[in-house]
Amino acid sequence: MLLTEAEEADRESRAADQATPHHPPAAPQGSCVPVGGSSQRLFTAAGGASWGDALATRARSRLRALLDRLELLSLEQDAAAEEAARDALTLCTIHGSKGLEWPTVLVVRMNEGECPSSAALTADGGGGGTDEALEDERRLAYVAFSRAKARLILSFVATEPSGAPATPSRFLGEIPAALTVRDSQLR
Repeated sequence: MLLTEAEEADRESRAADQATPHHPPAAPQGSCVPVGGSSQRLFTAAGGASWGDALATRARSRLRALLDRLELLSLEQDAAAEEAARDALTLCTIHGSKGLEWPTVLVVRMNEGECPSSAALTADGGGGGTDEALEDERRLAYVAFSRAKARLILSFVATEPSGAPATPSRFLGEIPAALTVRDSQLR
């Protein structure tokens, strides 16, 4: 009768187990030894730990390695996002900017009808706006201006796309001249 190597090893293990049923032979680390003469096998690790203990230890070790790797990937992604954010442009409304700050803020279209809005300018029905409506618009402009940590750029258009002349916002005239640099001074 022809036996495979595994069957032959199993037969030898059973024979050895029958010779010393209460004292299974010492198994090399990480091998299987027969238990009590049955075909059931018990995995033994270093120090005689059970299969379950060895599996749990290995699982904890692999889980720790996975968590360490995921943490490293997370840190790498955070660093990459931080790097990308340095070169990013953030577009938002004045209302959406509340509580946020940036090194440089650019506020566009600081024109009458935009900031202050046309609704605020016509709040009294006569085109002059009410003091309350204009104060609300001034507070909004302040919110926009105060988002800048280091540099604030305010722009306005001189001519509408239709060709009609445009008027700079009255709020621009309220900024002290000592705090401003005009476009002509930048060139």
